[in-house]
Amino acid sequence: VFAQNRYLGLNFADQQLEEVKPGEILAGGRFPELVDEIIEVVPQLPLNAELADFIDCIENNRRPLVAGEDGLVAVEVAEMVRQKITESMNKQ
Repeated sequence: VFAQNRYLGLNFADQQLEEVKPGEILAGGRFPELVDEIIEVVPQLPLNAELADFIDCIENNRRPLVAGEDGLVAVEVAEMVRQKITESMNKQ
């Protein structure tokens, strides 16, 4: 994810989050140095986390961290990507 003053990279396989942002401009330099930091993430299996959140929603009568509407949008975007890939492969 690129933002105005930082870059965030998520490695799903290793479950690590990296943040890169500008630091200080060193004497005589034109650009700031880049500060690279690994943000600690507690590794857990995604399906287990999803199920634990679902159970907590039921027990505490709250909305899930990711609502069904959000899941539907994610599936629609994934389908659009799949269609574009198929279209581009057929043009070759």
